[in-house]
Amino acid sequence: MSRVIYSFLWQLRDLLMFRGSLMILLGFFAYLLPPMLAPEVVAFTGPEATLNNIVTSASVFFSVIAVATIVHQDRNGEFYKVLFARPISPVLYYLRKTAAAWMTVVLVLALVVLLFNILVEAVPIPSGFVALTGAFLLIASWTLLISSAVNMDWLAAWVLYGAGKSLRPALEFLDRPLLAGFINAVLPPSHLDPTTTDLWHSIWYWGHPVVVGAIGLTIVWMRVRVRKLV
Repeated sequence: MSRVIYSFLWQLRDLLMFRGSLMILLGFFAYLLPPMLAPEVVAFTGPEATLNNIVTSASVFFSVIAVATIVHQDRNGEFYKVLFARPISPVLYYLRKTAAAWMTVVLVLALVVLLFNILVEAVPIPSGFVALTGAFLLIASWTLLISSAVNMDWLAAWVLYGAGKSLRPALEFLDRPLLAGFINAVLPPSHLDPTTTDLWHSIWYWGHPVVVGAIGLTIVWMRVRVRKLV
């Protein structure tokens, strides 16, 4: 148990040092500097609405940074063979890595919210934790799946997440219902509200990343199992 905790903290430390630092830098210039320089826009929109918009947007942006190249960086480098030369479960390793990435996003986003209250205006803390976790899981699961096989996983996952919101209305005009249904089922349900009380929508929203992530972990496990490491 202590080895699992130590491994998690080691992964979290590395993510905070490198990707977390980048996220803080980008978060300041992208999300904090504009409202500091244009307080009239914040006054027009409302500080609470401005902060909620920041949390919603940053949740997706930071999630992409946190989980980018989660597998293929190890797979394409020399790390993959070293990591699994010992009897380490690749499934548990990447589950810990994903959990560390989620914690990194939470900590950095909490810092952005705190700095907004200090530098811009003090407002109640937004209740965006569920939305943050939902966006992270949708992006992380697809990044894990794509990263287990090919490169450019972060870009593909970001495009799929955006397509889940913007492409679905266009499917109504597709004259092939089977194809439209397949695309609708495969795309991330990023158009849904993660706090919905609708049972089917909740199962779809939270079950989708579980299934996609499980497929990605299975591919990773099979690659290690049969020694197809490159």
